[in-house]
Amino acid sequence: MRLEVTYNAVDYLELLTLAVVKQHLKLFWDDTDEDSLIATYANAALLYCANVTGHMLKTSEDVSTAIVTLDRGEKKAWLRGLTGATVDSVQYLDSDFVYQDYEDYKVIDSIYPHQVFIGTYPDDINMDVDNSLIKISLSGGTLISSLPSQYKQAVLLLVGHYYANREAEYIGGVTSEIKEGVHRLLQSVRKY
Repeated sequence: MRLEVTYNAVDYLELLTLAVVKQHLKLFWDDTDEDSLIATYANAALLYCANVTGHMLKTSEDVSTAIVTLDRGEKKAWLRGLTGATVDSVQYLDSDFVYQDYEDYKVIDSIYPHQVFIGTYPDDINMDVDNSLIKISLSGGTLISSLPSQYKQAVLLLVGHYYANREAEYIGGVTSEIKEGVHRLLQSVRKY
C-alpha cells in the first residue's frame, strides 16, 4: 500500500498570526525582511505536526486530496494519517491499463484508522501488473483553524528551532529536547 497526500494549500495563518510567531522569535513586528521565510518555516512545522499526529489538513478555502494505491493481492487499505478525509472513488486498473470505476468495496469509518475493504476483483482487472492495481481517491481533512492548542505550541517550538538553526542540524541536547517537547505536546492529539 502506498499513500500520496496533496495539500492544495496549507496556511499557518489559520492557526497562528504572524505577530504571535514574531513575538515568539523575539522579532520586531515592523521588521518584514524575513516574513516569507517565517511563513515557510511555519507551514513546514504545521505539516510536520500533521504527519506526527495523523491529521490530513485542510484550509477554510481548499481541501486536501490523497491517493492510496494497493498492489496485487492487497485487499484492505488502512487509512492512517487521513483523519477527516472521505473516500471519493475506488478504481481498478483494467487489462488496457486504464483505471475504471470499482463498486465492490466497503468503507469502515466507525473506527480509527478507517479501512477500505476490496471485494471480488472484476474479470478484466490487469493481473499482469504488480503495483497500483487499486486506486482509492480521498478528499477533505481536519480544518486547520479547529486544531487544538498543542498544535500552536508545537508549531512555535519548531519555527523557533528552524529560525535559530538555518544550517545543518546540531547534534546534541538542544535539538533532542525540542523534538521531544514537540512530540510530547502532540502525543495527546495523535490519531493511532
